[in-house]
Amino acid sequence: MHKNNHEVRAVRDVQCSIIRFVRRREQTIRAEGLEPLQYEFLMLVEPFHQQARKPNISRVATELGMHHHSAVELVNRLIKRGLLRKDRDKRDKRHALLQATARGKRLLRQAILTEYAEMREFAPELLQNLKLFLKQRRVLANSAGSKS
Repeated sequence: MHKNNHEVRAVRDVQCSIIRFVRRREQTIRAEGLEPLQYEFLMLVEPFHQQARKPNISRVATELGMHHHSAVELVNRLIKRGLLRKDRDKRDKRHALLQATARGKRLLRQAILTEYAEMREFAPELLQNLKLFLKQRRVLANSAGSKS
């Protein structure tokens, strides 16, 4: 088989592993009662709660690569579902500070535990494909270097 075919196969195998995991993860999260973007949003809100200041919409939107107005809509949907609370920042009234509700924390915790189990199942396949990818990359680098 031509060298480029090995390289393409190595990249494809890594990508396919990741795609399979992401799709399964999305199905699992939906089964837990969350949309994937809601889950990701709550994942970013909840860890901040341990800090002195709660996160604001702009910070979470930036982390998720979202436009601010899209994050505001998502926040409103999460509030409507009783999963998130929004309070005005006492220091800067322009900012809304976010906090997961008790219900939001329970749903998030269950989804995290489920995702953790799936990651443990998925990790060996991804690691194997990454090892093959790195091995193929070394083979290609060595053969390119020997032609010089």
